[in-house]
Amino acid sequence: LVESIMKNLHKVHPVSTLVQGMHGVKARGFLSIPCVLGNSGLTDVIHMTLKPDEEKQLVKSAETLWGVQKELTL
Repeated sequence: LVESIMKNLHKVHPVSTLVQGMHGVKARGFLSIPCVLGNSGLTDVIHMTLKPDEEKQLVKSAETLWGVQKELTL
């Protein structure tokens, strides 16, 4: 990850990012999804075509994680 950022490689890595608004996700959750990293950090999110059941699973995962994350006092 550091090499991609420091050398501005624009490589794809699975990194945790806000998924709210993607694929029907309404929860303000963070999931690891494919993203492009460059010298300014995350430069782009790779948008994948998901089947309906995959999209439902993604939404469920985001809702579950948001349920945990919103309880954290950071």
